[in-house]
Amino acid sequence: MDTYRDPRINKEVSVGGSPQTKKTQAIYVCLAYSMERRPGSKTLARPDDKELARVKAEKIQPLLRNSLN
Repeated sequence: MDTYRDPRINKEVSVGGSPQTKKTQAIYVCLAYSMERRPGSKTLARPDDKELARVKAEKIQPLLRNSLN
């Protein structure tokens, strides 16, 4: 998260780790942070529209709702 927030880094951040260690959740948190701190268009790619709708409903929207409290 520190690397993602660093304004001097404006290209990409690579994430590596063992399977099932919350890497995807970390990306969702960075997305939420970016929505709050860096308004503008965002892109989240998933394999298909059904998967994108599931991630939006089950992961992104609850994360955003809970972050407002």
